[in-house]
Amino acid sequence: ITNSNMALRNISRDGFFLFTKNQAKTAKELLSYQCYSISKVSLDVGYTSSSHFAVAFKKAYGLSPRDYQRQLLNTAKQ
Repeated sequence: ITNSNMALRNISRDGFFLFTKNQAKTAKELLSYQCYSISKVSLDVGYTSSSHFAVAFKKAYGLSPRDYQRQLLNTAKQ
């Protein structure tokens, strides 16, 4: 795995997993549409566990996927 291909590495209690830049970008884009559930987005970017996806997303962006969607909604309302 190259540094240019990796956004971050996380260690969870269930093992080691990676969140690549491509997965991160795709996840943010899908979450911004608001019509996709977090479970659907996590599957679409290659996670079988939505909780692992949520941890990786939060490590990458500082917000949970749900909080990211809420932030987008609040911004759109202003």
